[in-house]
Amino acid sequence: MFEFLGRFQGDFQHHHWTTLRSLAFIPLDDSGQKYVEPQNCYFDRKDSAFHPDLLTTVDFGKTANLFLKSCGVKEEPTPVELTQLVIRSPHDFLNRNGGVENYKSVLRQIASHMHVIRTQKALVNEMIKSPFLLGEKRITEDPEGNEGEDPSNLGQVVVQYKLARASEIFLIDDTVLQQIFTPLSAPIESHLEALYEFLGSTWISKQVKENNRPQGALAVTRRSENLQELIVERAPLLLSDHPANRLNFSLDWLTNKLKVRQVPEIQLRREFIPTGATHTESTTACVVQDQSRAYYLLVTPKGDMDYFDIADALAKLLLKKKKLNDSIWWSSLLSSSLISLKRKVKTVFSLLQEVHLKGCFLCHDY
Repeated sequence: MFEFLGRFQGDFQHHHWTTLRSLAFIPLDDSGQKYVEPQNCYFDRKDSAFHPDLLTTVDFGKTANLFLKSCGVKEEPTPVELTQLVIRSPHDFLNRNGGVENYKSVLRQIASHMHVIRTQKALVNEMIKSPFLLGEKRITEDPEGNEGEDPSNLGQVVVQYKLARASEIFLIDDTVLQQIFTPLSAPIESHLEALYEFLGSTWISKQVKENNRPQGALAVTRRSENLQELIVERAPLLLSDHPANRLNFSLDWLTNKLKVRQVPEIQLRREFIPTGATHTESTTACVVQDQSRAYYLLVTPKGDMDYFDIADALAKLLLKKKKLNDSIWWSSLLSSSLISLKRKVKTVFSLLQEVHLKGCFLCHDY
């Protein structure tokens, strides 16, 4: 019948097609009881990324399918349709469609089309309420079989996955906090992070209250003076990649106002606000403010200088939003010698020149 109708579709008028698109006339079996509208089904493709149980599919042969395509049957869901399918049956999509990696791929498709999806206000509200986002919980196994939660444990890290609402999942901008409190976390991918944040996920650093407790009197020592000189020397490098609107303080402030002092010991207490869980440990550096609102970078005298702790404390103070790699990069800038830094700059510059030349050759070829 569909092949027959296809011969005359050139005679169909606009109102005929409008009627057919919303008419349940496509049979799903031979019973004569189950019919579906063209706009609510898809062609049965062998290369489809979706498990056949997840979509209503039809296949009446090449010629008949051409007619059904004109009626509104689609090859695959639109971004909006895909989102509707996922948020209404997320567990089916996760369990039947190839597991975690395929589910991440579906989420990436949704994330890449959010500029279209976000115009559908009702759908966005459903997305906020639906537990369809994939969360990761990283648990460090104790090699001795104990149940401690020491983040410094060197056992194997096991990743558990769970579907949850965006408000129940946290974005990771500090892996230390992730190791300590092991919350349900978003995958560390920029596209997915943007999707999760839009729907209500918050950065873990915003959900942790930190309280530094220096022990003993502040003192000027040779160690603190050396660090003060180092920070003044490297300040232009530290702030070079950050525009003024990302900074809490200027280069001039960093080189003239921030004072470095030494204290015998520093205790760092952290509280994870959503659960009330707390964690206390010693640290080697922190920033504090006195009653006159002056800022001090404090360091302890024990062992070698821990440049990562120093860089992390500076990044929290100076940057409006500390990114995941800021502390690592600043630690390298502080700990490397000037000769080493110059060599790195020359290497990077040479690589950039090489890439530029290759790009010029490619443009010339075209």
